[in-house]
Formats: sequence, structure tokens, C-alpha cells
Amino acid sequence: LKTDNSLRNVPIPPGLYEDLMEYKRIEISRIDGRLFSYRDYEVMNTKLRRLFIKLGYPISMHSLRHTYTTLLIQNGIDLKTVSSLIGDDVAMVMRTYSHVNDEMKEKAAELIKDIF
Repeated sequence: LKTDNSLRNVPIPPGLYEDLMEYKRIEISRIDGRLFSYRDYEVMNTKLRRLFIKLGYPISMHSLRHTYTTLLIQNGIDLKTVSSLIGDDVAMVMRTYSHVNDEMKEKAAELIKDIF
């Protein structure tokens, strides 16, 4: 793991879980139980980025993390829960994803106009 805080359960859609379990089933079993063979984060990130680009997706693991977090916030998951899921503190989530909060404030302003 990258840090001690890296060990956590992260909810994912059932279809993604099934795809990962299928990948694990057809790949050579690893004694250490790891899903991917790369121990070094940078090596794994580089390999996956090349694969994503080859498949037509110019993204990185960080892009996936950012998208996951943004979608959680946009869909009403509270910041404390989001921060726990991604392993950051609430202040870092607020700083990094403030654009989402601004969009939510604008939406709230429109709702408030309708309420009053």
C-alpha cells in the first residue's frame, strides 16, 4: 500500500466488482493476493495509463479517483463520508473539489428562490 491510510473499503458498482473478479479468475493466481502484479504505484500507474490510452481513454488512475470523488459529491454524498472513502480529510476534499461545491451552491440558490 502507498500509505497506512490506503487500506480501506471503497464501494463500487456491482458490475465493476464482477469484472474485477472475472479478471482475477482468468489471471494467474498470486500468492500475495494482489489483483495486479505491480508493487510500485508509479509503475502500475504508467502501465494502466498506457493501456487506457491504447483503448482510447487518455486518463490516469488519478483521473479515475477524481471522477469517483466528484460524482459522489455531485450526487449528495456528504463530505465527511467522501473524505473517509478516498482517504483524505474533509478540508482537503473541500479544497480539491471546491468547483463541485460551487455548483451545488448555485443549485441551492435556485432551489431557495423557489422555496421562498
